[in-house]
Amino acid sequence: MMIDETKLTMQVLNQMFAAEYCEYDLVGGKVTGTTDRVIYLSSDLILGIYDALYYETGEAWRLIFNNCGYLWGKWEIGRLKKEFKIRIQQEIEQLSVKDFCNLIESYFSKQGWGKLSISLTDAEQYGIIRVNLKNGLFDANLSQLVTGSVNYMITGLLRAFFENISQNTLGCIETSWQHSGDQHNCDLLISGRARIEALQEQLNNSSVDIEDALGRLRVM
Repeated sequence: MMIDETKLTMQVLNQMFAAEYCEYDLVGGKVTGTTDRVIYLSSDLILGIYDALYYETGEAWRLIFNNCGYLWGKWEIGRLKKEFKIRIQQEIEQLSVKDFCNLIESYFSKQGWGKLSISLTDAEQYGIIRVNLKNGLFDANLSQLVTGSVNYMITGLLRAFFENISQNTLGCIETSWQHSGDQHNCDLLISGRARIEALQEQLNNSSVDIEDALGRLRVM
């Protein structure tokens, strides 16, 4: 990050994500942001994509969702950079790491992905970013249909976002999930790709306590 930091105030967040900064053409069927068209995902669309992929590819739907999330994330971070420069007249790289995380948290809420919380407690010493997601879009739609993790598109998105600022090859894994009625909560970890792949082999798509997962990853 650059030394001359931009402060992520509520005014800046409103300029980036408030609804009034989009153009709504209901006759033409378009919602347009500063730089591109805005597309919203519905529950029916999520379920339809999952059903089609599972029918065609079986368990490979997980890899496809992850790859789609990664490609989408690379495109989205590029779009966010352009919008930040146009609306705020600053480079997104001028944000501190903490403020960048706050920006991503706000982005997730604005897009309807769920309530994201990012912790950097283990980042400096262990190279691990901890993420909590409440009431996620995929949890709400797929948790009754799928055994195990469902947030593969989210792991791809997060990997793309943090690769962009770290300039390192990363991995992201969902390590624990809890579902109670319409309330959903899950934990994810981001770190170097080799470490995440090793943890993935250990967990084998099973939910473990987040402190257990962190303990394993810290020594890899």
